[in-house]
Amino acid sequence: MLQKRIRENTVILSHVPPKFGEWEFYSLPHGSTKYFLDALNKNRQNIKAAFFGDLHGYSEQVYESVKMIVTGGCARSKAIYNNRYNEETPLEMIIFDVESGDIKVE
Repeated sequence: MLQKRIRENTVILSHVPPKFGEWEFYSLPHGSTKYFLDALNKNRQNIKAAFFGDLHGYSEQVYESVKMIVTGGCARSKAIYNNRYNEETPLEMIIFDVESGDIKVE
C-alpha cells in the first residue's frame, strides 16, 4: 500500500519509527521495519522526508538519502542517542519547507 501512494515530493508522517539506528529501543517490529525501509529504498528519489512521533524525543537519521526525523516531544523534548533517551533539549518547532525540502529546527 505505501509504495503505491508515493509520488514526487512525498512527505511521510507515521506514528512509530522503523527499527533503525538510535530508534531500536522502541520501534516497529522487524517485518514492518523491513517493509517500510524497502519502500524508502525503492522510492528515495521521490521522498522529501519521513517524520515519526511516539518516542518522546527528537532525533534525526538518514536512510538511503531520505532524512527521517522523530519529533515526538515537540514542546519539551529529550535528545535520543546511544539508543536511549538522554538530556532535555529546548526544541520548540520543526519547519519543513515543502517546496525546497529544507528542514529547520528552532
